[in-house]
Amino acid sequence: MMLRYRTCPQPNLCGKENMQAQTCAKKKCDGSGYAVKIAWTAWGSWGPCSASCVSGVRYRYRACKKGESLSFSCPGTSNMLDYCNQFECSEAQNAPPSPMFSLESKAVAHLCMMATTKVFWVFGDFNGDGNMDLMCGSQFGEFEIGLGTTSGNVKGASWKGRLQGCGGHSSGQIRVGDFNGDGQSDIVCTDRIKRKTTVRLSNHGRFEDDGFVGSFCTGDADFLIVLDLNGDEKSDLLCRHSTDYEVLLNRFMS
Repeated sequence: MMLRYRTCPQPNLCGKENMQAQTCAKKKCDGSGYAVKIAWTAWGSWGPCSASCVSGVRYRYRACKKGESLSFSCPGTSNMLDYCNQFECSEAQNAPPSPMFSLESKAVAHLCMMATTKVFWVFGDFNGDGNMDLMCGSQFGEFEIGLGTTSGNVKGASWKGRLQGCGGHSSGQIRVGDFNGDGQSDIVCTDRIKRKTTVRLSNHGRFEDDGFVGSFCTGDADFLIVLDLNGDEKSDLLCRHSTDYEVLLNRFMS
């Protein structure tokens, strides 16, 4: 509101109106009394096209802002439509999408046919050829490895042997990791009865010497996790106790 005034040199002769008012700011005000601008934001980027051919559409959007808040008082619309990929589909584009998975019958060798013993399995690239291999073992420390092929098959047992300190699930845990950074999967075993932790290094799918022997993560409630914690491409050990965690960084393979 704007106001203006006038004075009369002879009050008895002038009229009664000595003030005139006029409306000025028609914008809405915020709580401080200042005018708040209401306007559209800039248009956003175009979204993806809904089709790869023939009849695709895409949208872009804008928002109506009242100061820093959203508003619904702006004239016009908040979205804009555009037609895209308006051309005939090729034969390949008309074909249905390929399934993510396909069911195939693959030959898996008979491994660890050990009578009257509990058998468990672990997976890794034990010879470093890029194919997934299978290792099976018994609770008495008897192990076999079947090497995988590029076609998804698993060959017969390429190695059999006993791994001292790796007694299987009945008395501990067994995990897979690359502890010396040579690209071949090694194994680490814990024995809760003997309170012993053993790392066995793979030599092209054969296990011979111990890499580390200690007593890490051998409690009855402990859970062993293998991962590369410091990014040096060598597996470290993480032990989850009942109330906290303990870390063993891979220093013994340096």
